[in-house]
Amino acid sequence: MGYDQPMRIGLLFTLALWTLVACQPRPRRPVDGGDATIEDEDDAEASVDSGANADASVDRASAPDVVFDEEGGLQAGPQTPPQGRAALVPWLQEGDYRRWDCQRNAHVAPAPSAHAQTRICFNTAWINTLPSQVFPVGAAAVKELYNPALTEIVGYAVMLKVGAGNNPADWYWYQRVPAGTVNPALPEPIEPDGTVADRVGTGGNALRLCASCHSTAGEAGTRGHHYAFTLDGSEY
Repeated sequence: MGYDQPMRIGLLFTLALWTLVACQPRPRRPVDGGDATIEDEDDAEASVDSGANADASVDRASAPDVVFDEEGGLQAGPQTPPQGRAALVPWLQEGDYRRWDCQRNAHVAPAPSAHAQTRICFNTAWINTLPSQVFPVGAAAVKELYNPALTEIVGYAVMLKVGAGNNPADWYWYQRVPAGTVNPALPEPIEPDGTVADRVGTGGNALRLCASCHSTAGEAGTRGHHYAFTLDGSEY
């Protein structure tokens, strides 16, 4: 079958336009809020978590930076946990912290952690702090505590930087374990609802348990800095 001159020109133009569109690079999009990227939908399927850790695949929606009130105090919000269990418990249940930079899966916590099975999320202020820097006011980490099977969250541990210094009292410490847990070895008894610590590190379990352990980060054979342990580049 033959083609006249105008038809041949039209076919060549159409072929050139199709080739130009088909050869455009496919957009790259972030995986799980990190620096890694995926090229196509086949890779996208591999990036999605399953089972109890499905929350780790939540898109990291843009959130405002740490906010202060008129008196210079921290104002609770998507990037800032409130202080005090009355406000903190519902804030945790709301789940804004899951849009932070989170470890993908729950795992057995490495030594010297006393938290057994965990998954940790870090806010922007924490992530943007270099190892040589003291964490700024507003830096925060939320640690989900899991059952041995890694299928259910059974508690939380929260660190919130509330002072500009580098001392236990510059942090607010919160930990809750299953209700009814008893540990006579602790400096303070665990509350009936499972609250282990709920205060800045000036005394009690907040100082002698939470801060005492985290103060060894980077010392005594451990890796880390300024109350944050690290293992293979990941903080815990």
